[in-house]
Amino acid sequence: MPSRNFRTTAELAAELGDPNLGVIDASWHLPNTARIGAAEFRLRHIPGAVFFDIDTIADHDQGLPHMLPKPETLAKAMTALGLGDRMRFVVYDALGLYAAARVWWMLRAYRVEDVRILDGGLPRWIKEGRPLETGDAHPKPRPFTPRPADGFVAAREEVREALRPARPRWWTRVPPSGFAARSRSRGQASEAAASPAASTCRSSTSSSTARSKPRTL
Repeated sequence: MPSRNFRTTAELAAELGDPNLGVIDASWHLPNTARIGAAEFRLRHIPGAVFFDIDTIADHDQGLPHMLPKPETLAKAMTALGLGDRMRFVVYDALGLYAAARVWWMLRAYRVEDVRILDGGLPRWIKEGRPLETGDAHPKPRPFTPRPADGFVAAREEVREALRPARPRWWTRVPPSGFAARSRSRGQASEAAASPAASTCRSSTSSSTARSKPRTL
């Protein structure tokens, strides 16, 4: 069964030249590596690929790098790169699996369903001796319509709400002296003393559950 998130090098090689296939080079490197993705793209890339610059295609109003671009920003960039509606995409990078995942996520956030990461990326493609191209890409523009996915990105308040501790279902006040809990296992009885706590889980009043060890929520 084909992977929903990955494409093999053999599968991509068999599809090269299909006008409805968009091959995306998303290579990006940390500043201290002295490597530039766009420059390396001109030296070698998979045939038919276009370069997707995550430094440029981003929301620069946030003051942070690589923020999810606004719909109009992504639409303009994708259209210019010839990555249009009803196409399928394969994303790769020069490190194998690094920035490609970022572009994959970005497109999924805008409801692009048929987008996959090249398994092994450019390193595997080169190792297998597959064809390469040099120079800049010259894509023919194709309209792209972004459709933001509901709930795909969480706002700050949603994150704060998710981090709030859940309320306990049951609780009982523990006397200062603490309590002793008895449990039976394979016919043997054991006794453990617990320190006082503000709230603990209390079992029902049945005799079977009364012997259960209380749990702190």
